Amino acid sequence: MEKIDIVTVLYNSREVLPDFFRSLDRQSYRDFRLYVVDNASLDQSLA
Repeated sequence: MEKIDIVTVLYNSREVLPDFFRSLDRQSYRDFRLYVVDNASLDQSLA
């Protein structure tokens, strides 16, 4: 299997991030890179 790239764009998304990361943790396929792009969030999403 090949490595896949996952890209997510944040914009004031802090409240949905825990569920997003839990869903990634539940995946059986582990050979991926995660790119997180913050679009100038004001709610500390990137932190």
